[in-house]
Amino acid sequence: MKSEMAYKFKGAGHEEPERKREYTKVDSQLAAEFEKWLTIAGPNKDSKKDEAKKKEFFAEVFGRLKKMPTVTELHALLIKYQDRPYIDLYAPDFLNKFYNHIDEKVILYDIDAGENFCYLGQALASEKVLINKEKSGYEFGHSAKGTIINYADEEVGSSMGILLEGKFLNYGNVSEKLAEKSCYTSLCINAGSSEHLGLTTLGVVINFGKAKQFGEDAMSDSILINAGDVEVFGKGSTGHLISLKDPTKYDAGSGIILNAERCKEIPKLQKYFDALRKKVEAGRTDYKAAIKLMKTLSREKIESDLERIITGAGQAW
Repeated sequence: MKSEMAYKFKGAGHEEPERKREYTKVDSQLAAEFEKWLTIAGPNKDSKKDEAKKKEFFAEVFGRLKKMPTVTELHALLIKYQDRPYIDLYAPDFLNKFYNHIDEKVILYDIDAGENFCYLGQALASEKVLINKEKSGYEFGHSAKGTIINYADEEVGSSMGILLEGKFLNYGNVSEKLAEKSCYTSLCINAGSSEHLGLTTLGVVINFGKAKQFGEDAMSDSILINAGDVEVFGKGSTGHLISLKDPTKYDAGSGIILNAERCKEIPKLQKYFDALRKKVEAGRTDYKAAIKLMKTLSREKIESDLERIITGAGQAW
């Protein structure tokens, strides 16, 4: 784990470290509560009793604290306790509960806690934005209702955004699955890379990056748009498939397909996604631009825009 932070995104929840100190000093009361949590969350023979204690802890902890911690104070706990056994297994749940409770809406996670640091961002609240800058473990952003923006250059997590209900913007490299089983309300934009993108999704998935498999077994309500590099597109899918750039191979089920040739017949469609790509690229180096973009997008907007453009060109939707 790093002893100093990235600080590449000022104003995203992290302050500049003071001179002679690399990171925020840990609040003593917060540290005491974290100690309690590590004891409760540790291995317990009576799993039902253990789960009851966890629920009781989070039902009471916010009332015990004299003040809510900042993002930096929460992350300082990981630095202080980085040598504690199983810290990577039990800390994420603590962070997730606090992420949803503190006042800060934008959360920058820039600590390399290793590949076993799992389930970070689980059930992220709808009004929150979680920005990831470092390698993380599996199930990152599981069932998140908020917005997740992943910048990690290294391969991260075997699965990111599984059962996603909110929004996911990926600029990084996901080792296996991105937006697997994502829900009807979800929107995922891939500007990085993923082995499997939108597996059995119900949501909207837009690819500007790379994927080996895109939209495999996607459900009938899904909307899949490829404008990047894909090997196999739509295997077993029954959703709406739009490919502004042809994949190496189409392998679609009964989904509606607009291939690259047909898309060229709809200039407004190409213009629409060219403009979207430009905005996505602006967010690659400017997190504020990425946040602003995702605030303007939703499944409803994308679906409405596509229906208007495609039917307006005389094509079936």
